[in-house]
Amino acid sequence: MIDDVAWVESLSPEALQRLAERIGEVIPVKQTKTEKKERLLQVGQAAEFLGMSTTTFYRKREKYHQIFKPLECGERGQKFRQSDLEKLIEEHPEIL
Repeated sequence: MIDDVAWVESLSPEALQRLAERIGEVIPVKQTKTEKKERLLQVGQAAEFLGMSTTTFYRKREKYHQIFKPLECGERGQKFRQSDLEKLIEEHPEIL
C-alpha cells in the first residue's frame, strides 16, 4: 500500500488542483462566525475599503445618497455592509 503523503506528493499541480476542487464539492467548508454574519463596516472602515478619506466618503455619500445606503445601528452611528460596498465598486466605478 502506498503511503498517503507519498501518493499526494506524486500528483502534478494540475491533478492537485482538480483533487482540491472535487474535495470542495464533497466536503463543505465550515464558515467562521464572522463569515456567516455579514461584515459591517463603520464609516472610517468603509472609506478605507473604498480607498478614500473619511471626508471624501462623507462628501460622496451626501452627493450620491441614493447609492450609499447605510444601515441604522442605533446610537453608535451608521454602518455599511461590505457586500454592498463591493457591489457599489462593481456597479458605479465612475463615482469612486
